[in-house]
Amino acid sequence: MTATAQQLEYLKNSIKSIQDYPKPGILFRDVTKLAGRPESVRAQH
Repeated sequence: MTATAQQLEYLKNSIKSIQDYPKPGILFRDVTKLAGRPESVRAQH
């Protein structure tokens, strides 16, 4: 099954990017917002 554009957009908007964390040159992707949302799990399948 492929993800729809709406599902991909939802996932993209749910992931926070933090530059230079934990040190310069690193781009940290915070996915904790997805962990507690059942709709995010459905969007990944």
